[in-house]
Amino acid sequence: MSITGFSSWQHPAYQGRNTMQHNTDVGRIEAAQNTAERLKSTNVLTPREADAYAFRSIYNIPRGETADALGVSKSRVDNALRSAKDAIAGARILINMLDDTEIE
Repeated sequence: MSITGFSSWQHPAYQGRNTMQHNTDVGRIEAAQNTAERLKSTNVLTPREADAYAFRSIYNIPRGETADALGVSKSRVDNALRSAKDAIAGARILINMLDDTEIE
C-alpha cells in the first residue's frame, strides 16, 4: 500500500525512491493528489487531466517529479496538462454564457 493510499503512488517508478532525490516534500504531493481527487469528482476533467492540473498548475510541482509521482512520462504530463487547460477554458466560457443568460 502506498503512503497516501492513492493508486498513482503504487507505480514502481516512484515507489522506493528516496525523497531526497526530489525537491518536493511528500506533504505537497499528497495535497496535490487530494486536490486531483476533488477535480476528478466534477467530471469536467479526465482523471489524467485532473492529476496533471493539480500537480503542475495548482501546486507547481516540477514536470519530472509530477511524472515520477504519477508513474507516467513527462510528455504524457504535458499533454494531459494542455488538455486540462483547454477543458477548463471551455468550462469558463460556458459559465460566463450561463451567467449572461437571463433565467426566467
